[in-house]
Amino acid sequence: RPPLLVESGAFFICVRCYCKLFINMKLLFENWRKFALLVEGGEAFKDAEGNPDTVSIQRAAVQPTLDDFLERHLKPAGVSEYQPIGSTGKKSLSGDLDIVVSSGDFEPKEFKNKLLSDLKDTLGDEDAKLLGQNIAIRYPIMGSDEYVQIDLMLSPNIRDTGWLMSGTGDEEVKGTFRNYLLNFVASLQRQPRSRITISYPGGFQRKELPQQFDPADPKSKRKWQNVGEKNSNPEELLKALGINANPEEVNNFVDLVQHLLKMPKIAPRLKEFPEYIKNIPYNEEEKQKAINYLLSVI
Repeated sequence: RPPLLVESGAFFICVRCYCKLFINMKLLFENWRKFALLVEGGEAFKDAEGNPDTVSIQRAAVQPTLDDFLERHLKPAGVSEYQPIGSTGKKSLSGDLDIVVSSGDFEPKEFKNKLLSDLKDTLGDEDAKLLGQNIAIRYPIMGSDEYVQIDLMLSPNIRDTGWLMSGTGDEEVKGTFRNYLLNFVASLQRQPRSRITISYPGGFQRKELPQQFDPADPKSKRKWQNVGEKNSNPEELLKALGINANPEEVNNFVDLVQHLLKMPKIAPRLKEFPEYIKNIPYNEEEKQKAINYLLSVI
């Protein structure tokens, strides 16, 4: 065959291999996501038959339960406060409770191990365990003889983490889409040699590509370098993105959209957001809820 055809054949074989790899990776991600939802949805604790040993909790019982946990177990372990994250305390019914506690100036792993040990001492070995990077607790619901799962995240700054991981109530657009929209704004400001990346709950990181590397070369993707330290401060993040708002004013997707509509350089680009999140693996109904709201106001 002519060289071009040989190369084309090799190319198509290569493409088919990559497509197969992509499909396998997508299936792997979906399986991992389902597992994560099961564990983080309040099923980290099982009874002798393998059934969930915790239940969902009504919103009215959330605050009393968390406050009791704070007074009886966190404070004796040296933790003076907590911050609810995600939808904790906002939904009418929660499968588990997510909170963040401060690790202060301690080395994170050392603090986590000490806190886990202290909680095991007061709760019992079976009611406190490591769950990924977090600590999972089986705790009695106030006013009930049943238990709920409490997931503890550790952070040097619980205020920053609380904002970065902010959630919403039952019928609202998920808090995740507020964060996707912040990422979208960051993507609009990307330059050939400079950009901002955002992680949740880590914060934002400025990056630059050294002059000796070509921005158009795919191999340069791994040559980007961090500029300064990662910053979790919400005020600094909004300032870096050019969003003139206090963090409390953009706690959710709807409020952020309203602020972005006032920004002449960003408002016309909001129509591109549905395409931006098109391939993000997330519940399609929730994704459409965010898109519908956006399209109704632009």
